[in-house]
Formats: sequence, structure tokens, C-alpha cells
Amino acid sequence: FVSVRRHACRGAGGVLARSRWRDEQGRPQFSTTMVIHLSPKEVVDACVILGLASIHDVDVVSDIVPLQPPPLPAPRDPLVLSFPLSAGAGLPFRCSQAAGGALTHFAHPSTWHACDFDAPVGTPVLAASDGTIAEVRDGCAAGGGADTSLFFAFNSVVQLLPDGTTTLEYVHIRAGSAVVP
Repeated sequence: FVSVRRHACRGAGGVLARSRWRDEQGRPQFSTTMVIHLSPKEVVDACVILGLASIHDVDVVSDIVPLQPPPLPAPRDPLVLSFPLSAGAGLPFRCSQAAGGALTHFAHPSTWHACDFDAPVGTPVLAASDGTIAEVRDGCAAGGGADTSLFFAFNSVVQLLPDGTTTLEYVHIRAGSAVVP
């Protein structure tokens, strides 16, 4: 994963899309993030960075990791969950990335089983099962886009399920919005 910040990038097909995101102070930023999957010792020209006056103007963030096989689930009865989401008028939310997703979930064992849903800011996030809240992270102002530095910078609620070992992690929630009864 490579993010080029503050400059547009041109690839073989033209100018690449830029994502808007917020830094730790909540200020808007822009970057172009690329998922580049290479074999060892392989080289690729990913893009041309536009508008550079000097090489010192380059701001690139990367998360170069060796790909690992997905974690195997423990042998037990399958866990079946439903997500209590409704976009209003009975319309469901789009699942933008599921388990092992080709955008980001494939590269980190901790996110292999994650599911992402496209939902407007302010959509209530409800528990998918009974359980106990084990952790709340609710003060991160960064987020909102596809910058490599944001992969593990998010607000979250971690729920321990009744079996005492399985956890569900609800992430990418708005800062200051977690309500735990």
C-alpha cells in the first residue's frame, strides 16, 4: 500500500483518483493510494507524481508487508450473525468489502474476516449479537478516506461475545459518538 499526499498522480490510464481524508487534528487532506502487489525483487513504475518542484516535496506513506495466509478459524460450530442495518425505506447498505477483500482485507491477518458497509455519517451502529463491551476507542479525529496512515487509526467498539473468546470490532465510527448502555 502506497499513498502519495498533496500531489496528483498520473498512471498509464491518466490522472489517478484522489481521496479526501482528515489528519489527527481533523484537517482535510488529499492523497492517491495504490495497492501494489509484487513478487520479491520485482520492480514497477506505479505512477508519475505531478507538480513537483523538488524531490523534497514528495510526501509518500507506505505499508509494505509480506502477505500472510489468512488465519484459520478455530474448529467449532459456525458463527452466524446478522447486521442490524437499514438505510431507511427498508433499503440495505452496500457491502463494499467482505472477508479477504482485494482492496485491503487480504494483506493483514487481523482484518481478513472484516466486512465493510457503505453508510452515511451518523448511521447508528448496533450490536450484531449479545455480549459485553470490552473496549471503546472514541477520540480519533483522523479518517474518512483511503490514506495508508489511516489503516489502523480509527474509532472502535470491541464486543466480547457470550462464548468468551470471539470478539466483534465495530470500526470507522465518528469520534465522540460511542454510546454504551
